Formats: sequence, structure tokens, C-alpha cells
Amino acid sequence: MNGMKTETHRISFGMLPVAPPTYASEGKFEGGISYQRRWVETESGVPTLENCVLIDSIASQANRMESLLKDVVPNVFLDTSGIFDCTTTVDGRASVDSVHITDMSHRIYDAMLSYSVDESGTPFRETEVGNSVYNACPRDVSALFKYCPQALVFGAWNSFGSKKKRTAKFPRALSAEIIGYKPMALEDHGLKVDVLNITTKAMPDVKKASAVGLGSVPWDRSNRVTLGGGMFRTFVLSDATIRSLRFGTDDADRNAAGQQAIRALAIHANNIFLHQMIEGMSLRSGCEVYLENATLPSLENTLSSLNQARDAASSHGLEWATDTYRFLPTPALAKAIKTSEENADKADKDSK
Repeated sequence: MNGMKTETHRISFGMLPVAPPTYASEGKFEGGISYQRRWVETESGVPTLENCVLIDSIASQANRMESLLKDVVPNVFLDTSGIFDCTTTVDGRASVDSVHITDMSHRIYDAMLSYSVDESGTPFRETEVGNSVYNACPRDVSALFKYCPQALVFGAWNSFGSKKKRTAKFPRALSAEIIGYKPMALEDHGLKVDVLNITTKAMPDVKKASAVGLGSVPWDRSNRVTLGGGMFRTFVLSDATIRSLRFGTDDADRNAAGQQAIRALAIHANNIFLHQMIEGMSLRSGCEVYLENATLPSLENTLSSLNQARDAASSHGLEWATDTYRFLPTPALAKAIKTSEENADKADKDSK
């Protein structure tokens, strides 16, 4: 495989208005919906500059695909259940009261792990897992391959690492995003009607009747668009990035085997996501999408290819961890989690 693997799929949205994501203001961007201008290749082969809107960003797509890999990648998670006296695990996997590594924004380098200990009380950085991944570098990504292979697919950076030594950055190999073409903004107006016709004056104990869900409330919103040019998802897998991975040796066969396993993981993650889109997927409220007329490899096919690649890598000494790695919050993190929950509850009560 040379260069990049690129796929573009047309997305169906029922021709209804859709709700793109909104973003906070930053720099020259005033915030809100991300409207863009992009070069689009036409049927004649001549690119044209089109008005576009971002429907799902590269980072968001990475998070969605990664979350589908819980049963494929090593089982590393932060158990937060003890803070609220909840159940710990379900069948050895992270429960809803735990945070699996596939849901951590910085993956194996997430700060919540740096504020954790293993079951014997050893700080994460001093455990076998933590020490090895913090010492990973572009010349040797074996530790990431073992404990967090998805980091080599979606990218990772120990941004909270030691200030005394340079921390390695591992670029993403897989990029995907969903773009809408020829958008037109809509403004909606309406009224939420309270059939009891309760007014704020009738409730002197609250600031507003609407704060407790009562009373008639007018509303307006400008967070939806219509798309005159359709919606498309583009997927790019950079083989150059994958071929740059090294596994602590100049052994070409070992490096090639590790690279192929990462490539297979990326392809399987993308395939799982596309299969879910065929059945329909809600990206957010007001943005339900479907994959149109796509011919996809079966999930069994891409999983089989992944397992074969893993076995080949194993024959060269590259293993994916099969044990469960359960970490617990330090007292400082546990207190921060509990205090944040309590403050949220208090703010909710104060607003009523």
C-alpha cells in the first residue's frame, strides 16, 4: 500500500434541516456554526470553491470510532465507582461508573490516569503500563502498541508530561470528517405552551416559572441549516504515517508486522462506524444521518484481518495486552470528582 487510502461516502439526512455543531469563540472566529470555504472537485475534474459547513470534525469522528473499539483494544480503565459506592465492573470490562481508555480525550496520556494508582497503590507513572508508555518515542512505539494501539491510529501526545524532558507526539494516521455543502442558515421561532398557564408571579418562591419547567416560554434558534449540495464523509488513512512507526529495532519484518496491525485496526474501526451509519446514527439532536448506497466489507472480514495481523505481529514479539488494567483515582482526583458533582447539584438547586 502506498500513499493514502481515501474514501468519500454520500450521507443521507432526509433533506430536513440539520443541526451542525457549535463552537466557542476563539481568535478571529466569533463562535457558533463553523462555516467554511473549500475546494471541491467537480465532474469535469476542475476544482471549484464552495461554501461548506462542518457537520462532524476530525476530532469528533476519531472519538466516535475509538469508542467502538472497547472490545478490541486492551482493557485499561479508571474505576470511579468507589466514589459514589456504585458497581465496579461488568464482566471484567469498565462499567458506566468507570472511564475506559477509549473514552479518555488524551487516551493513555490523559491527565486522569496520571492522577490514578493501581490496585496496590502504585502511582500510574510508576506502574509497568505508565512507565513504559511515558518512555515511548518515535523510534520505539512498542509500549503504545501493547497498551493503547489506538493511540497510533488516532494520535496521542503526553501534553502534561515532564517539563524537564521532551515528550513525544504521535500523529494521527486516520482522519475522517463530515462536511455539508451549499448551506443556508435557518432561524426558527416558536412557543413552548404551558397548558396550565402558570406565571412567574404565581410562584414567588422561584426566580422564573420557566426555571422549574413551568409557564409558557417563547424560543428562537439559529442552529440549523439546509444543505443544497448534500453531505459527505471523507476518510483518509495515511500510509506514510503508519510506515514511519518503529518498534525498537531495525528489523524490517518486525516493523512491517507492527505497522500492518495498526493499519488493520484503523480499517476495522472505520468499518464498524460505517456499518452503524447504514442503520442510522444520531450525531446530535437534530442531526440524524444515514450512509447512502455503500458497499462495505463485512465486520467479520475486517476483524479477521485484524486478528491475523495481530498474530503476525505477535510472532515478532509485539503483543497486545490481554490482562485487565484497573486504576483508581488518587484521593485528590476522587475529591475533585465528588466536589464537582456536589457543586453541580448545588448550582442546579440554586437556579430553581
